[in-house]
Amino acid sequence: GTYMNQRNMFCVCVSGGPGLRVKKSCTKKSDTVCEPQEGFYCTDVKDHSCVRAQKHRDCEKGQYIKLKGWFILMHTDRYMFCVCVSGGPGLRVKRSCTKKSDTVCEPQEGFYCTDVKDDSCVRAQKHRDCEKGQYIKLKGTSSADTECSPCTDGTFSDGTFTQCQPHTQCESLNQTLVNPGTSSTDAECEEKGKDLLIGIIVVILSLILAGAAVFYVFCWRKNKINKGKIR
Repeated sequence: GTYMNQRNMFCVCVSGGPGLRVKKSCTKKSDTVCEPQEGFYCTDVKDHSCVRAQKHRDCEKGQYIKLKGWFILMHTDRYMFCVCVSGGPGLRVKRSCTKKSDTVCEPQEGFYCTDVKDDSCVRAQKHRDCEKGQYIKLKGTSSADTECSPCTDGTFSDGTFTQCQPHTQCESLNQTLVNPGTSSTDAECEEKGKDLLIGIIVVILSLILAGAAVFYVFCWRKNKINKGKIR
C-alpha cells in the first residue's frame, strides 16, 4: 500500500477524497493518481493527480450550460451561462430552453429565416407581397422568400393570385366592353342595349320635368289674372 520515491521516502497511497476517484492505482514506484468524479471539477493538482475537487454548480432557471465543465481544471468549472431567448420579431419558440441547451427558434407563419446559428433561427423577415400585375410563382416557406412573376398580355392578377387569370371576353357573353382589362384588373362589361334604355329613361324624365314646369307657369299666370279681376 506504499511506494518508494526518489529519496526512498515511503508515502501512503490515497484512495481518493470527496468528489475524487482513482484514475491509476498505487504501485511500488508511484502514488495513486486521482481524477474528479462525474459532476465534479478539480480545484487542486499535485504531481499530475487531482487532490481536491468541487461539485459543479447548477444552472439557474432560464439559463443553460453552454460549455460543460472539464474534469481537471483549476480554480474554475468553465460553466458558461446564457439567458434563454423567447424569440425576436417574426420568430417563435420551437424548442424551449433547458439546462443543457438554449432555446431553438423558428420563423412565424408568413416569415422566413435569414440567419441561422446553432440550428436555431436568430433573424427572420416577412415574406414579400407580390404587386398588382404579378402572381405568386412560389409561395414563401420558412427558409425562402415568396417569388413573384409578372402576368402576360391578356391576363391579370391583383397580387394575391397563384396564377394570372384571363380577361373576361365581353363579346362571348353577348355584352359590351366598357373598360378593357389591364395586368391588374379584369375587363368591365355591361349588357347590350343598356345605353338605349338609359337614354329612354333620361328622355322620359326630361319630358316629365318640362311638363311640370309648364304646368307651374300656367297655374301661376292664371292665379295672377284672377287676382287682377277681383281688384
